[in-house]
Amino acid sequence: MVSSPFRLFYRHLPSKTTSFTLVKLLFLLALLATLTSSLTANPPPNYYSTTKGLRGQELAQALHNLIDDHIALEYRETRKAMSHLHQDPKKPENLIQIYTQHSVPKNDNQTWNREHLWPRSRGNSDKRGPDDTDLHHLFPSDYRVNAKRASLPFDLTSPPRLPTKWSIDNDSFQPPNNAIGDIARALFYMAIRYDGSDHSTSDLTLVSNDIDGAEMGSLHTLLQWHRQDPPDSFEKRRNELIFKKYQKNRNPFIDHPEFAALIWHSKKQSQSFPSPPQKR
Repeated sequence: MVSSPFRLFYRHLPSKTTSFTLVKLLFLLALLATLTSSLTANPPPNYYSTTKGLRGQELAQALHNLIDDHIALEYRETRKAMSHLHQDPKKPENLIQIYTQHSVPKNDNQTWNREHLWPRSRGNSDKRGPDDTDLHHLFPSDYRVNAKRASLPFDLTSPPRLPTKWSIDNDSFQPPNNAIGDIARALFYMAIRYDGSDHSTSDLTLVSNDIDGAEMGSLHTLLQWHRQDPPDSFEKRRNELIFKKYQKNRNPFIDHPEFAALIWHSKKQSQSFPSPPQKR
């Protein structure tokens, strides 16, 4: 007896093809359900239960304990992973570059390279620790733009640039508006994940002024960008894939954007930022 959802479909199939076609249909439905489940961009139940009611340094420490000791890839493995994580939804053979937002072929080694949003020269000069291959802050970039950015901090540039373009001045780099929130949350993650306790890592710190050593910024600007450009489906999918397929840890600031204000700002200050505009 065929179950009721398929009864009408079943009766109208030619007898010789009924069984085979029904099996194919059930297989496709099961595959679709599996894919939908696997891409649900929500953390497991109680994943953040240890953070309830916390703020400031206590919240930062609880999050560090939660995302610490992830599965670290070899550097040679990261390019393939990035091709998967940054895949162009409209053109699967391509990926999206972070600064230009261009869609380029995944397998073209002359088109894109691996950008460390937290520069190697700011706390990762030996390139041996888990921070060097951490997918939460590795993004595909145009070679030339990557070289121009170098190790500059992220901040507003002068003069102002078009919202869809990147820009640079003598002491800062400003991404396009569609990328500012993604970059801010990646840097928040790095500052919480790395406290110098892992081998060959430094205590990474976000500051607003006078950046030195293993510091990055500008924190004040990153907090504004975080509010202006909230997580979208592309960023949530990436976070979910890193968790399920690669590192087994998440970026808490994608799952819970409110964590940033709870750690780096008082409640009064966090409410002073404008409401985020509609994404894209």
